[in-house]
Amino acid sequence: DPAETAILAAGVHYLHIEGAFYPLIGILFLLYGYYRAVNQPQMSVVLTIASLGTRVALAYLLSATPLGVTGIWLSVPIGWALADAIGIGYYLKRSACKNDEATSKSTGQSTRCRPETNQKRMHPLTGSIRFFIEHQIFSASMACCRCW
Repeated sequence: DPAETAILAAGVHYLHIEGAFYPLIGILFLLYGYYRAVNQPQMSVVLTIASLGTRVALAYLLSATPLGVTGIWLSVPIGWALADAIGIGYYLKRSACKNDEATSKSTGQSTRCRPETNQKRMHPLTGSIRFFIEHQIFSASMACCRCW
């Protein structure tokens, strides 16, 4: 059947595009896990929004170009790459700040990453409330997934 052949060809084309960029989502999953492990789950949310937001916006924009459906498929790895760049960039910035803070302790100078003035301290309950809300959202999403 020619319709089945066209569908299979489109699927193969899609898998070639997505499969070539799977290391990008692997890196993204590593970043999700890392930021949760170092107690910064908000970065996982930022990375998810960057990835999904980019994919949706680019899918809409690229579908109107001569790329057509291929543009939609290309939006997925572009979103992964953007989220990876944000996650790695934030990690490198934090690493540089930690090194800067260690140097400043030995020299007695303030750091450029975290100046001593205008520091806002978070109330201890804020982290607990955030954890509770994130846990409730995660539990609800897992319960929803089990229904399928």
